[in-house]
Amino acid sequence: MELTINVDETTRNGSLLFKAARTNDTGAMKKLLESSDVDPFIRGNLEETILHTALLNDNKDVMEVIVEMVPSLINEPMTSEMYKGETPLHIAILKQDINMVHYLLQHGADPIHARAIGSCFIPGPYGQCYYGEYVLSFAACLENEEIVTLLLKHGAPLQAQDSLGNTVLHVLVLQPDKEMACFMYDIVTSFVTNKQKHKVQSIENSNGYTPLKLAAAEGDTQMFNYLVQKQKRTYWTMGTISYCVYDLTHIDTWGDHKSVLDIITSSKKMQVRKLVDIRPVKELLHHKWKTFGLKYFMLWMISYIAYTSIFTAVCLYRPLKRMPDNQTDNFTVMIQKTLAESYRTKGDYIRLSGELFTIVGAVVILASEVPYLARIGPRNFFGNASIGGPFPLLMVAFSFSIFIAVIFRLLGMEQESIPLSVALIIGWCNTIYFARGFRMLGQFSIMIQKVSLNDILSDFLYTLIDC
Repeated sequence: MELTINVDETTRNGSLLFKAARTNDTGAMKKLLESSDVDPFIRGNLEETILHTALLNDNKDVMEVIVEMVPSLINEPMTSEMYKGETPLHIAILKQDINMVHYLLQHGADPIHARAIGSCFIPGPYGQCYYGEYVLSFAACLENEEIVTLLLKHGAPLQAQDSLGNTVLHVLVLQPDKEMACFMYDIVTSFVTNKQKHKVQSIENSNGYTPLKLAAAEGDTQMFNYLVQKQKRTYWTMGTISYCVYDLTHIDTWGDHKSVLDIITSSKKMQVRKLVDIRPVKELLHHKWKTFGLKYFMLWMISYIAYTSIFTAVCLYRPLKRMPDNQTDNFTVMIQKTLAESYRTKGDYIRLSGELFTIVGAVVILASEVPYLARIGPRNFFGNASIGGPFPLLMVAFSFSIFIAVIFRLLGMEQESIPLSVALIIGWCNTIYFARGFRMLGQFSIMIQKVSLNDILSDFLYTLIDC
């Protein structure tokens, strides 16, 4: 039996093109590209061009032939899902070949818009590296000062943002080699004026983080300290004493709902807590506490204890009457008065003023927590309970317990004592929060919180499941 196979001429010539590119055969490459039967834009298995192949194999001679004969290939990206957007310039940078990079730039390679957006270059299950998509970010992450300088001279932008909103400065913050990242950060920012530098450093990514905020969110104390020191201004130095001014634009909470202080207080990463010991965060917190934090805290504590005491008195003197003799038993001797019977005497009206004060306080508490809930979202609001303590949640529960008790009172329901009891327990448990304001008692407050959330709550849930 005779088997006949017809091989497509274009496919055969295409394989010869890639073979010439891999073997650095300049003669064969010239003949093939001069032939009218050859498609120079043919793609390989990974949707790469012959120029990609030549660069991947470090074949500079055949690369120059391809660029001279088919110059439009110089900015052709790979189109496969994994390597989508990778241009010859990206490959030359990854190879760290300054001569290839210089040659490509001289012949029209685009250092401004070229982006490698394939799954290989983006954080995820298939990501092998994250260098920020743009060629400048690639060069900076590879710590190649010569290539970075060359790209910047050819107009590579610092403000270009990738699919995650990160600039080259954001990407440097995420690099594991901090010494390299700091060195390249200096190199990159040295090519712009102070005004432009401030503008670039203020660019936020998709999560609303500037490079400084990103370092804080990652809990990277070394990078955070470097960025803070880089932005400070030293006016004079005398021996070991110096007068410095720090830029608090992205650190302080004033007018910024995602400031460094907000990130520190809401983050679940333990390493983020170490940032409070870094200047100027430590000095800023100390200044805020001494200036108005302590006064506000003491006023809040006294007001809350007074409010809870009034609420307790209202509960103690709630409208009760003796149960009729023919209805008494061994357990119940007092019953709830009806709504009409509850407000007749002078003492009843004094109690009414306390009840109204309690209701107004519950409304104020709820009104103060709802905007905070709307600002940070339900997920963060409830998530912060495991870090900062359950006190905001308890305050909301306290307010709702008061409202339920009011409804029961108006409906004349005897179950009014249930929400009142819950509110009393929550109200006095919340006073533990104020122990945080005192150095001697603060650690015990944290200890009680951890024991309550980790041990008691888990035991309660296990018991509830068993039942």
